[in-house]
Amino acid sequence: KDLVAKAKRMLTLKAPQEEIRYRGVSSVKKFLDALLKQGLRWKVREREMVVGAAFDVSERTLFIHPKRMFSENDLKRLIVHEVGTHIMRAENAKKKKHKLFLMGFPNYLMTEEGLAVYREERAGLLSNDVMKRYAGRVVAVDLALKSSFQSVYTALLEYFSQEDAFTLTMRAKRGLKDTSKPGAFTKDYYYLQGYYNVKQYAKKGGSLDSLYVGKIGIEHVPFLKYLD
Repeated sequence: KDLVAKAKRMLTLKAPQEEIRYRGVSSVKKFLDALLKQGLRWKVREREMVVGAAFDVSERTLFIHPKRMFSENDLKRLIVHEVGTHIMRAENAKKKKHKLFLMGFPNYLMTEEGLAVYREERAGLLSNDVMKRYAGRVVAVDLALKSSFQSVYTALLEYFSQEDAFTLTMRAKRGLKDTSKPGAFTKDYYYLQGYYNVKQYAKKGGSLDSLYVGKIGIEHVPFLKYLD
């Protein structure tokens, strides 16, 4: 309830629209350059999906939505999010003796997404527009658990464009056979909640480097001294 209350307050943030500059080949090149800069031999492929960008560790491939339009800030932010956090944690995990670092410790995902958002903030890329979208994801999940696709979409139209409201609703309702009924794919609240968790962890002096050893959660850091 506290997270939903915070998210609802964020929906009123003023978010000026950013200039769209990249799509298709030009955005793929930006991601390839970022991977090469990190010394990573990953591929970048186009694939239609709900999200703008996603990765597959087993295929060492970063997927980009071919029809998604990216602003300069979007690209920089996604590079920090996908390459600088998700992919780097996966690459570091491969170097560990225990496969659990790559498979993922229990409930690691909230820390993973929260760390990615926190890194966006540290890079100066967490604009009002981005924060509003993360808040929208929380509100969408909360509404979707209690109502239909149409009801969630209609409620979000008060704060978002038709396209953004539809995308947020689709993310919250994905995987459900009957979207007219209550129910949600709840992962999307992890981004904002995880961000607050990681921010608090860092404020207390927690090591961010420790979070990069693999797919672990904040709660697993104390156990690292027992594992190779």
